[in-house]
Amino acid sequence: MRMKISFIGAGNLATHLAIEFYSRGFEIIQIFSRNIANAKVLAQALNASYTDDLSQIYENADLYFVSVTDDSILQVIENLCFKPKFIVHTSGSISMEIFTKRFENYGVFYPLQTFSKMKKVEFENIPICLDANNLENLDYLTYLAKKISNSVFFIDSNQRKQIHLAGVFACNFVNHLWVIANEILEKQSIPFEIIKPLIQETFHKAFLLSPASVQTGPAMRNDEKVIQEHIKLLEHDKNSSDIYKILTKSIQTYKK
Repeated sequence: MRMKISFIGAGNLATHLAIEFYSRGFEIIQIFSRNIANAKVLAQALNASYTDDLSQIYENADLYFVSVTDDSILQVIENLCFKPKFIVHTSGSISMEIFTKRFENYGVFYPLQTFSKMKKVEFENIPICLDANNLENLDYLTYLAKKISNSVFFIDSNQRKQIHLAGVFACNFVNHLWVIANEILEKQSIPFEIIKPLIQETFHKAFLLSPASVQTGPAMRNDEKVIQEHIKLLEHDKNSSDIYKILTKSIQTYKK
């Protein structure tokens, strides 16, 4: 089944998806990006055409991936000059119903992972959340997803929004806490590497058991003396101090 695929977007996710499908034998016929340089770089890697003009998007693709920022999705689909045979977006937080008024065949293809252009990912292990407006289109996306991943889920828009929210807590917020931890260490000329084993062990325990069952630390022990010492150390950094207080309270008041 030789599909022709076009990508509207050339960011981190679009880049990884396009390269992955290309490596699996799919034909990527065109890349669109408002940044023509980004479109050109990705297209050249895929032997594809490229454009920064929505009116110049080819109409002969079997499937169009809209992989742009959430704020741009509606603008993109409203300015398409034709009705694609099949169109999907890759967002975790935008409803599939955004397509309803304009298109006959549509869906969602949402890989649950964080992407950076310069770091290769193994798609086989990435969960892909699918949704479509009918069973035939869902079968179509399932075929596509199983070509690149061993982990495929049928997830509706409400479930996907909850998954995306959980992902923000588990990934984006946690990474920001590492940023704060790194800054605390840097101020004392201590390398971030010193807490990497601690981070790794925390993840291992959470995966082996459950996050709630392995919670430790002064908040869990209600060690008020240590908590107040930490807050004092952060007295010149209100942002980090506020985060510390909020998380401490959340741990102390958490009930299963």
